[in-house]
Amino acid sequence: MFNNIEDRNKRGDEEAVCGGTTESFDPSAKREIVSDDVTYFAVESRYSSDPDDIAFISAFAAPAGNGCFVHSATSDGLWLEEIKTGFALIKDDVMKELASFARRHSLAAENGRHTFTHGLPENFGGSIDIRYASGEYISISDNTAPVITGEAGAELAALFADYCGREQVELPDPEDIRSVVFYERRKDGGYTEARLELSADGTGKNIKDSKYESGSVYHSEKEVDAATVSSIKKIIKESALFARALLPVKKYAGLSEKTLTFGFSDGSVLTVPSDSINPGGLPDGFFEIELEMTVKH
Repeated sequence: MFNNIEDRNKRGDEEAVCGGTTESFDPSAKREIVSDDVTYFAVESRYSSDPDDIAFISAFAAPAGNGCFVHSATSDGLWLEEIKTGFALIKDDVMKELASFARRHSLAAENGRHTFTHGLPENFGGSIDIRYASGEYISISDNTAPVITGEAGAELAALFADYCGREQVELPDPEDIRSVVFYERRKDGGYTEARLELSADGTGKNIKDSKYESGSVYHSEKEVDAATVSSIKKIIKESALFARALLPVKKYAGLSEKTLTFGFSDGSVLTVPSDSINPGGLPDGFFEIELEMTVKH
C-alpha cells in the first residue's frame, strides 16, 4: 500500500494514457479503525478554492524517541505562491490526538481507494497514509480532488501550528560537530567510508576509502573549505537531520546500508541511518551530505 502511486495504479501491462484515469481499490481495507495507537501520520490535501483560509495542507507526525516529530506545510494561495513550513521534535505525544482526528473526520470512509489521472501538470488532490500499531491503516490517494474536507484541512493546519510551538526535545547543536563519518556497505561486498575531520578554524579534511566488487580499494584525502563545512551545518538544521536519528526506519531493504555518524566536542556521537523516514517537504539532508563527502570531495 506504500508503493509509488503510478506503479500501484497500473493494471497488468496497460499503458498509462495521457488524460486517462487508473483506479485501484483494496476491498480488505477497513472503513472503521479500532486502534488509537498511531505510529505514522501523513496527510496532504489541496483545494480548488479556499476552504475558509487554507488552500493546501501537508501534515506529518511520527513517534521519535521520547517525543514526536511533527512537520507541516500550508498555503493560503490558490496556486501555492507561498508555502509556510514548520517542524519540531516535541516532548508531547500527539499520536492519540491524531487518531481521534482521523476518527472524527471519518478519514477511513474511503480506505483503500486510489485514483490517478495521467497527464496533469501537478497534484491537485492529495493522499492519506496513516498506520497503526495494530496493523490497521488508512491509505487513500487522488491527484484530482481533495482527500479531506476543507474543515478538516483547516483544523489540521491549526493543530500542527500548535504542535510546532510546543516544548521541544533538545538535540545536539551542529556547531559542536567535530567529525562526520559516512559509511556505506553494499551487498556485493564493497564499501565506502568517508571521514570528515573538522578543524578549529572551520575548515576540514575529507578522508575517503572505497572498495568495489573487483577488490580494489581507492583512497583519497582532500581539504574542505570553511564555506563547505558551514553549508553542511546549515543542511543539518534545515533538514532536521538529527531528529531523523529517532524516527522509524522504512521496511524495505535497499541495495546497500548507509549511515552518517556525527561526533561532537563533548565526546558524544549520533548515528543517522539513511533508511529512516524523511517527511515529505523537508530537504533530504542525508543525501546532500553523502553527495558532498563521496562525490564532491
